[in-house]
Amino acid sequence: MNELGDDGVQQIAGLLGTDTATAKQAVESALPAIVGGLAKNTEDPQGADDLYSALGDHTGADPANDISALTPAASGMGGAIMNHVLGDKLDPVANAIGGKTGLPADQVKKAALILAPIVMAFIAKNVMNKQGQDAGGVARELQNEKSGGGLGAIGDLLGSLLGGNKAATG
Repeated sequence: MNELGDDGVQQIAGLLGTDTATAKQAVESALPAIVGGLAKNTEDPQGADDLYSALGDHTGADPANDISALTPAASGMGGAIMNHVLGDKLDPVANAIGGKTGLPADQVKKAALILAPIVMAFIAKNVMNKQGQDAGGVARELQNEKSGGGLGAIGDLLGSLLGGNKAATG
């Protein structure tokens, strides 16, 4: 996946109707919620299988190259992903993140909808394809990230999206 870097964050800022510092904060706040929700869903073997199946739809995708196409109005992809990831908890999670960061909950929610397809494409490309993981392997990678291990490709996601240094994936 190409790094979003400053240009990507600026594009997200434009979609959110805010400055780049606020957009970066929204991205930094929304990513753990997305990854955590995915990890929670994979605690059940059926959830892991469902995610693995869904990742197949994202193996050739590179939504980070066309962020403007990821607006919720233009595509229901982010909404569909977030519905599976957090379900009816999206609003409470956005409110909690908003309360913690000072960002309006609607910006946090919109950031999550924009980022969800990017996260799925990243996992499909870097965990499922490059590492040859099966459903259980993807679930273990997500569980490791959720528990704070951060020792894999998913742990590099935030740095990658924001143009920071990437740790070596193993």
